[in-house]
Amino acid sequence: MYEAWWQLARRPFDTGRDPAAYYPSETHQGALARLRYAIESARGSALLAGPAGTGKSVLIGQLLRQLPETFAPQVRLACPQALGRELLAVVAAQLSPGRDSPAPPTTLEAYQLLEERLQANSLAGQQAVVVLDEAHLIAGSDAWEAVRALAALESAQGPLVSVLLVGQPSLIGKVAALPSLEERLAMKCALRPFTLEETQSYVQHRLGYAGTTAAVFEPAAVEALHEHSGGSPRRINRLADLALLVGFAEGLSRISATVVSSLAEELLLEPPLIEVE
Repeated sequence: MYEAWWQLARRPFDTGRDPAAYYPSETHQGALARLRYAIESARGSALLAGPAGTGKSVLIGQLLRQLPETFAPQVRLACPQALGRELLAVVAAQLSPGRDSPAPPTTLEAYQLLEERLQANSLAGQQAVVVLDEAHLIAGSDAWEAVRALAALESAQGPLVSVLLVGQPSLIGKVAALPSLEERLAMKCALRPFTLEETQSYVQHRLGYAGTTAAVFEPAAVEALHEHSGGSPRRINRLADLALLVGFAEGLSRISATVVSSLAEELLLEPPLIEVE
């Protein structure tokens, strides 16, 4: 809607997962390198935590794209907390679509089926990857036991599957209370919000992704974006996108701090609270 006004090829702050829009911040690149090491060296499973809106899903998408072809199949479950003891059966079905049994398997049958399929996968020279998004919402002993059982599947050569637990910072404490699962984690990574300097670089990166090198946002406006977003990429995207729309509607040549602050006030935005473990 506003692209032509700002001479953009696309909307720079869309929340889609276009790989070209990925911003390699220090915190994201550090976590990416550690997660790749854990998976590619067959060290076991891993955990990625971070406040809401810090780009965990974007980072996991980048990770899965960068893994060699031998790390397959890749299964990503968005709501593992809703599955409970059925988690193993769902993962087994997704690892081999089209081979579902006529009746829902018992927990033991699901475990045996999953082990069989992962063993066959390993013999074919592949390593499965299972991502459990929003893992901080997992509750109940049945669900956590299913996660532990999944992460514990291994052969004489090493783990049969790399399980990635992804969630908000409370996930770290939940896993710490489950020693039998925590010992299976080769790596634990935490994302932090952007610093002011990273916010400045991020805004220019996204504008460049959209096709312009112009300083569309005044320096004070970028500072306001950082202040009102708390350095959360999701909040930066939301505020910056609205600011471009307002700038277009009002015929502005640049976005000022006043525009950003007014929008933040209308949206009742406060810097997000960061959980401390």
